[in-house]
Amino acid sequence: GGMNAGISIVRDAETGKISIEKRFGRAEIEARIADNEIKALLHLKGHTHIPKMVDYFFDPFRMQGAIYLEYCKFGGMDQLIERHAMQRRTICEHHIWKWFIQLADALTLCHYGPNPQDLQARANWNWVIHRDIKPANCFLARGKKGTPSAGQVIAKLGDWGCGVTKQAMTSRFKDPTNMSTGTEAFMAPEQPRYYARSDVWQLGAVMFCLCTLTQCP
Repeated sequence: GGMNAGISIVRDAETGKISIEKRFGRAEIEARIADNEIKALLHLKGHTHIPKMVDYFFDPFRMQGAIYLEYCKFGGMDQLIERHAMQRRTICEHHIWKWFIQLADALTLCHYGPNPQDLQARANWNWVIHRDIKPANCFLARGKKGTPSAGQVIAKLGDWGCGVTKQAMTSRFKDPTNMSTGTEAFMAPEQPRYYARSDVWQLGAVMFCLCTLTQCP
């Protein structure tokens, strides 16, 4: 994968549960990619449409780290697009709309917090801008038992290495909006400036890719 030191499927020796291990090396730690992703996942934990971080370790002195994420058994939307393109078979419109709503719900938490109708809570929320939404970072998993989406294939917004919070942007950068990053083909028209609405544009680009069976808009 990009912006990491290797991704593996691992199994817990005691429980047998499968997770994804995403390792970080010197480059990712010095660029604060590891720090960004861990902080974003801790901040956004508990949302159905954001992959759960099972565990993590981070050692800035040894320049090593890793996060352990829930396993999304159906892979990324880029793989789904590739399979359907090879078969010349469109993706069901019902699924596309459903996944769009689910990913938009994840972005609502990122941008406005858990209580988006509460204006005061929204003002105090340490919002997160993802900045790298693309088919390869949108994953598909089976809805868990006891939830409204049990048994269904649901979408999850992952890979938060480019994510940045309001707190980080205002404390580390003179011009926090002038921070273009991520995948060039999915950069919003306002690049190199970035806002919450840039994430919305990228989500729209992902939906375009699903509809047209292409890997970039």
